[in-house]
Amino acid sequence: MRSPSAASSSRTPPRAPSGGARGELLSGWVVAAVALGIAVIAAALAALAVARARRLGRRLQGTERRLEGVETTHRQVLEHFRGLSAGAVSQGEHLARLEQNLARLRRRLDQVAASGGTDGNRFNQAIRMARKGTAAKEIADTCQISQVEADLVVLLHGPSQGGGAGESPSGSPEPGGASAEG
Repeated sequence: MRSPSAASSSRTPPRAPSGGARGELLSGWVVAAVALGIAVIAAALAALAVARARRLGRRLQGTERRLEGVETTHRQVLEHFRGLSAGAVSQGEHLARLEQNLARLRRRLDQVAASGGTDGNRFNQAIRMARKGTAAKEIADTCQISQVEADLVVLLHGPSQGGGAGESPSGSPEPGGASAEG
């Protein structure tokens, strides 16, 4: 008789690799599939990150353009403000000179009115008429002074100048008026 080991080896074909080798092959495929899945997810996340970075870059460029526009507008407004400030100072100085000239002309007109004679009486009458609100044309005709002189009297002594009847612009009694001595 034959030995059992010799009989079994001759009758059965060689066996396929054991379950351990097949498990190793299967686990290799699983690892590869998981790695591929992770790679796909990483690529998708990277694509999303790139797209977001591009959007943020475009927004940043738009914001920079708007900021440049705001800065330009700010510079223009500042230049206009400086120009207006300089103009206001200049206008203030001009107004101060005009007020000085007006005060000088009032003093001179009061001197002419106070000097007496027929010219003084005409100007005194013209000043009284101007303080009552009479028009320059009527003052010129009534007092027999030039239109320019009548305009000046109205400008200096008209009701809007605040001079009361019987007073000069300085508040003293009017020369030749009802309260004058003599």
